[in-house]
Amino acid sequence: MRLLLTNDDGIEADGLQALRSELLSRCDSVVTVVPESNRSGYSRACTFARPVVVTQIDGGRHPVFVCDGTPVDCVRAAILGHGVTRDLDLVVSGINHGANLGEDVHYSGTVGAGLEAGQLGVSALCVSQQAPTGTMAFNDVAIGSVDASFDFRRSAPRAAEMAALLAEPAPVMPLVLNVNFPASQTGKPVVTTPGRRIYAHGGLRAEYDNENRRAFYLFGRPGDDAEFELDPTPGSDFDALANDQISITPLTTPFTSAGLSAEDWAVLDRLVTR
Repeated sequence: MRLLLTNDDGIEADGLQALRSELLSRCDSVVTVVPESNRSGYSRACTFARPVVVTQIDGGRHPVFVCDGTPVDCVRAAILGHGVTRDLDLVVSGINHGANLGEDVHYSGTVGAGLEAGQLGVSALCVSQQAPTGTMAFNDVAIGSVDASFDFRRSAPRAAEMAALLAEPAPVMPLVLNVNFPASQTGKPVVTTPGRRIYAHGGLRAEYDNENRRAFYLFGRPGDDAEFELDPTPGSDFDALANDQISITPLTTPFTSAGLSAEDWAVLDRLVTR
């Protein structure tokens, strides 16, 4: 199995290192291409007005590269750039420090990298882990921070096993899966749909209001679930994490499992029943 590993938290992220360690024992080749620093929230942002620099910092059978661009740039450089990777079976993005639920898929660099892989014809597994507090907030971890209380000892082996199941045999079409581990990491996997946070229009409190100048956390204060309500739809990724289950959301177009082939449903069944 030949994988590309990437993320949006950067080369120093504990989630990346924990997952890479697990993948090395299972794969013929793990090529790591990641941003040189934190690129959380970069979604599908890409660099096209200048060359993107990719620097190899470790060699051998499992080389490591850092990129001065975005998560999407990392994937494009790895798949399209001469001399970086060849004959990939799968792209794995993560493990993200904090969940990527519901509409987060439109903002997350972790998921943006996986969607770019799918666009380029390679299946992808986007992996995130809920903050230890159990918050459902998008802004659950302060940008640039490293929360030492994250524990990836259960999620990393499980994510590596999912990667192996997804890669062999390969899905009929490129399949992008958004996987979220609950804070407990103890539940069984379930196939979900993206949930939704409900924000009251005009309801975000200003951090300060000084005549004509106002400052807002546009996605709410870090970790503050009081800024929104959750759509209580059963079967959503929010519902799964609330019940300590591992959420697996297929990111097709539209973002739903409807329309998947029988072969791709067989792939999902393998992930859920193992």
